[in-house]
Amino acid sequence: MKKFLLNTIIICIFLFFITCILTFATELTVKSQLKASNKVEYKVSDNKVQVPNSSERAIANYQFSKVFLVVRLIITFLIPILFIYLGAINLANSFKGNEFLRLIKLTSLYLFFDLFLSIPLSFFSSFYRLKLIGISNSTFSLWGENYIKSFALNFAITIVFVIIPYIIFIKFKRWYIVLGLLTVPVGFVGSILAPVFIDPLFNDFKPIQNVQVKQEILTLAKKANIGDVTILEVDKSKETKALNAYMSGIFNTKRIVIWDNTLNQLSSAEIQSVVAHEIGHYKLNHIPKSIALSGILSIILLGLTDLISKSIVMKVGFFRNNIGNYKSLATIPILILIFTILSTFSDPLTNWYSRKIEMDADKFAIELTHDNLTNAKLEARFMETNLSMNDVNPVYKFWVYDHPTPKERIEMSNNYKPWETGDYRFDKIINEK
Repeated sequence: MKKFLLNTIIICIFLFFITCILTFATELTVKSQLKASNKVEYKVSDNKVQVPNSSERAIANYQFSKVFLVVRLIITFLIPILFIYLGAINLANSFKGNEFLRLIKLTSLYLFFDLFLSIPLSFFSSFYRLKLIGISNSTFSLWGENYIKSFALNFAITIVFVIIPYIIFIKFKRWYIVLGLLTVPVGFVGSILAPVFIDPLFNDFKPIQNVQVKQEILTLAKKANIGDVTILEVDKSKETKALNAYMSGIFNTKRIVIWDNTLNQLSSAEIQSVVAHEIGHYKLNHIPKSIALSGILSIILLGLTDLISKSIVMKVGFFRNNIGNYKSLATIPILILIFTILSTFSDPLTNWYSRKIEMDADKFAIELTHDNLTNAKLEARFMETNLSMNDVNPVYKFWVYDHPTPKERIEMSNNYKPWETGDYRFDKIINEK
C-alpha cells in the first residue's frame, strides 16, 4: 500500500509539471490574443444576423481547449490503466475484512487515486485558464472549496451505494441488464433530489427580484400552458462573467434557473428568449427522455464491458493468474478500465443527441416568442460574454460539443420562421393543456 501511495504522489507531481508546461507553452503562443478585446461586432441585414467573427480572446480560449482535450483524454485512459499497473488487483486480493468492507476499501482507493491524478488538469483548465482569459470572477479559495465539495459529495454517494451494483454483478448472470435498467429510476430520483439538496451546496438560489422581468416570464410560461414551474435566479456572478440559464429537476422539483449575470446584462426580449428555450426543454420532456436513453446506453456499454472484461480475464495470463474468479472484487479494476474506454468513445453519440435537443429547444423558443431575430442576436451576444467560437473544427465538435455552434444556431434562427409558412413543429405541444 505504501508503494502504491508513493507512486500515486509521484505521478500526480509529474502530471502537474507536464500540464503546467503545456499550459504555459500555449499561453506564450496566444499571448497577444489574450490582451485583445473580447468584443464581438455583429450586423443585421434584411432581418438576419450575419454570423460574426470570433474575438481574438475566444480564439485563445479555443487553443487552450484543444490542448486540454488531448490531455483530458490521455488522463481519462491513464487513470484506470495506472490503477491496475500499480497493483490494484493484488491490493484488492490482500484487503482484510468481509467482501463489502473490501469493496469499500477498493472504491475509496480508486476515488482518491482519481482525485489526485485529476487535480493538475482541473486546476489549469477550470481555474488558471479561465482567470487568464478574463472570464472568471472566482477566487482560488472558492474554486478549491467547490472542488472539494464536489469530490466529497461524489465520494459519499459512491461509498453509500456502491454495494448495490456489486451485489448485482455477483448475483446476476446478465448483471449489465439489471444494472442498466436500475440507472433509470436512479436518474429520476437524482433529478428530483439534486435541485433541492445538492445544487444549494454550491450556490444561493432565490426568486427573481425584478418584478417586471418576473411578470414577463410568468406571462411567457402561461402562453406555453405551464403554471407549475419555479423560476429562480442563482448567484453565478461570484464565479464567472459568462451568461447562462438551465432547466433542472422533474415533477414537483422542476425549475428554470437563470444566472444573475444573465438577468443583469440582457434585455427583456433576450431574457424571454433564454427562458423560452428552457421552457422548451420542459415541454419537450428532454430530461425524462435523456434519462431513459441513458439507461439504454448503459445496458449496451455495460454489456460490452462484461463481454470484453470476461475475455481479458480468461485469456490474458497476468489477469488469469491473479483473478481466480471473474465474479470477484479483483475484477472491478478491469471493469472500470473497459467501461471508461467505452463510455469515452460513446461521448460523440451523447453529444450529438444533446446538440439535437438544444436545437429543438431553440426552435421551440422561436415558435413561442415569434422572435427569431432576438434568438440570433442572443447567440452573437453569447459569443462575446462566454468567449465562444463562431464555429470549430468538426473533429473537436464531434468529441466535445454538446450544444450547436453559434454559427449553426444563428443560421437556424435567421431562417426559422414557421409563422410565414404555417409549418410549425411544436404548435400542438405549446398549446396542450
